[in-house]
Amino acid sequence: MITFREIDTHPDKRSIRKFATILLFGLPISGLVVSSLSYLIQGSLSLTPFYVFCGIAILAFALSFISKKAGRAIHIAWHSVSASIEWCLSLVSLSLMYYAVLLPVALLMKCLRRRSPLTSLDRDQPSYWVDNARERNLSSYFRQY
Repeated sequence: MITFREIDTHPDKRSIRKFATILLFGLPISGLVVSSLSYLIQGSLSLTPFYVFCGIAILAFALSFISKKAGRAIHIAWHSVSASIEWCLSLVSLSLMYYAVLLPVALLMKCLRRRSPLTSLDRDQPSYWVDNARERNLSSYFRQY
């Protein structure tokens, strides 16, 4: 099973402020990306996501510098949400890989009665170990090519 990412529930003051600064610059950039995507999809430029993301960033930055408890709560909430999204995306991508790629190939090989190209199945053979009959002396280890 996919493990959930560990979240730091007791960040120090320095890491809270560093996180708040990253939010202050990262969220407006994310808002610009969302605004440009809405422009590409709808054909009209709307800066509302940019303004919303800027407002959230400024509020989180101010709260983190005013109160350590508020900064800690924002830090834990942000990382909990991002860890949940990461877990879901990993689970979905692995499931899609299995059900969209591996399972159809296996079923197709089963229907066509194809065997794996790696080994041929021989039920009379006790082992698939291949013995090397060639004698080697120690000087061949120094001449590898």
